[in-house]
Amino acid sequence: MQRLAYLDFETYSEAGYVWNGDTQRGGPLPGATKPGLPAIGVAKYVEHPSTLPLMLSYAFDDGPVVTWRVGDVHDPYDLLDHIERGGLVSGWNVSFEWWVWNEICVPRWGWPVLPIRQCRCTMGRARAHALPGALGKCAEVLGLPIQKADSKWMKRFCMPRNPTKADPRRRIGPRDDPAGFEELVRYNVTDVEAERAIAQRVPELSDDELEYWFCDFEMNARGVQIDVAGVDACINVVEGVLAKADAEMATVTGGAVERTSQLERLKEWLGVSGSLDEDAITEWLKTPLTPPTRRALELRQMAGSASVKKVFAMRNQVTSKGRLHNMWLYHGARTGRPTGSGPQPTNLPNSGPGVYQCPACSRWYGTHTAVCPWCSALRGHAVKAQEWNPAATVDALQVISAGSSAVVEWFFGHALNTVSGCLRALFVAAPGHELVSSDYNSIEAVVAACLAGEQWRIDVFRTHGRIYEVSAAKITGIPFDEATVHPHRKRGKVAELASAYQGWVGSWLKFGAGEFMKEEEIKDAILAWRAESPAIIHLWGAIQNAAHWAVMQPNIPFPVTRRDGSSAGLTYRYDDVADVLYCVLPSGRPLSYHRPRLATRERYGRAEQSLSFEGWNSNPKNGPTGWLGVDTWGGRLFQNVCQAVAGDVQRYSIVTAERNNYAVVMNVYDEQVCEVPEGAGRVNTMEQFMGDLPEWCRDWPIRASGGWVGERYR
Repeated sequence: MQRLAYLDFETYSEAGYVWNGDTQRGGPLPGATKPGLPAIGVAKYVEHPSTLPLMLSYAFDDGPVVTWRVGDVHDPYDLLDHIERGGLVSGWNVSFEWWVWNEICVPRWGWPVLPIRQCRCTMGRARAHALPGALGKCAEVLGLPIQKADSKWMKRFCMPRNPTKADPRRRIGPRDDPAGFEELVRYNVTDVEAERAIAQRVPELSDDELEYWFCDFEMNARGVQIDVAGVDACINVVEGVLAKADAEMATVTGGAVERTSQLERLKEWLGVSGSLDEDAITEWLKTPLTPPTRRALELRQMAGSASVKKVFAMRNQVTSKGRLHNMWLYHGARTGRPTGSGPQPTNLPNSGPGVYQCPACSRWYGTHTAVCPWCSALRGHAVKAQEWNPAATVDALQVISAGSSAVVEWFFGHALNTVSGCLRALFVAAPGHELVSSDYNSIEAVVAACLAGEQWRIDVFRTHGRIYEVSAAKITGIPFDEATVHPHRKRGKVAELASAYQGWVGSWLKFGAGEFMKEEEIKDAILAWRAESPAIIHLWGAIQNAAHWAVMQPNIPFPVTRRDGSSAGLTYRYDDVADVLYCVLPSGRPLSYHRPRLATRERYGRAEQSLSFEGWNSNPKNGPTGWLGVDTWGGRLFQNVCQAVAGDVQRYSIVTAERNNYAVVMNVYDEQVCEVPEGAGRVNTMEQFMGDLPEWCRDWPIRASGGWVGERYR
């Protein structure tokens, strides 16, 4: 077995802090809620001239933990030699160690370069095993005797401090508090010990999974270029709008609330104590309100929109090379799907204000005016309003470049909506390069049909692919040609999005069915959908039964069979020693459900077996954040499987693209974006990579289409 070095840095840095000379306090960057590393990301962090490694603790395999302190007479020669000879290193979120090593230690001290493929990540392994991504939380969940040490020593020595009258220092150094610094050493050593203990408890990544992890690491390290000038101009526009909103907030509240960001003051003025997040305000605005209350809520909702925050996050995290890094979190979701970080590229808005294209000058402008702001030509009745589009984005960015919210409003009517519509276009190709992109067609729906063996659905995807129209025709009884009409197609779309995972009326309402259907109509449509989807309905039960049987009979594999008796390619097995229920996917990758338990519960007037497991919840909308018990059932398990299998298909194509010099820079759900030298990329080549399927799904009708090549993301 190859020798492995576990390592962990502790560093000091003033990166991500803004010093206020008047108040003698350090605070976060504009648009950030917290100062320091979380606000700027590690790539920007290591660029800052104040960033300095304080120490490095490391251990080979089961050997003792050694600590090297900056300023020691000798470098950690055994570790340097290990890396120079191609030895492997592991860290908890090893990306941090990789950036510090290569961007600071190599140029400053001449240490050997640490290649990505010599890195391993225990946090990645833990996430792949559905454990928390925080070292202390993971150790706690596993019940390890070694727990993460008190972080107060890290905060004392690794971050700048606010001076006091008694102590005017802005930094505490090792010589200022030798005893305390030794506590930081113990903290650092404990991190290595905790990481090593976790590594001994969680499964290794398979060869295929490790190859994808390398691609994910390389994508995050490569980063994606952004239009820095465009971001700065967007920020100027946003700040102009927010300044006006603050002034209006002060007016409508009679001076009680001076800024839209003063949430506690706003709550006091409103006389409420609950949340004022976007969802809460949206619901509140549906009720009768006094004009001042309504306007105050509207101003807060506008100022607190996620799209407004993204431009600040982009500016705060962009490096000197104009790139954003580490925006995708490996295995962010329990199914293996990556989640977004920083500017959150996985939930970028895809729309802006409605627009017209001027027939005289061909430029785009907002629907708020009948006269083209570019050439003063009258619009005319023949010109129809259109949806926001990439061509309109180009014109909008030119207008935004003036940095004036008033100018943007003159051309497009609503400044923040215009900025929101341009966010995607701020991600660009590097000079001399271009972006090539495509996305899969209804990949989760195809996966659901193929896993279940729902033949009519498979046939639709093999031919025209118009699943919404066919679904509408089947549940309403109308001819297929009529189902293409907007209201019918909309019903089919909601049916497909809301019903595949055992969703009932609530699911349909979340997808907007309440806008055009009554509750009884929704119930009838759901029952009709289920009647037309017997193979999928069967698989809900088959998956649930296999999971239940596996928990009741440990260490025995229970394969899932389709309605026709064939294999669905899924197997559930409960390891009673690890106390983990595994679902092995067609790719061979396992999904992990920790501490599964069966209980008898009352449901719809009858007793039935219910399955629960323990997992990490990071979304407050799904309950308390943290490690907690989660109920699950056939439809939910099927959703997990479909998302995971679709992810495995995309992972395979990402590896293929990388091997063919199509450098992946963005991976947004079922879409991937590569950066290639100008003229070297082809959409059809990209879509061939995406359609090159692994052996276990070689005959599935999965395909990508609608790709594009361009300078800006769209």
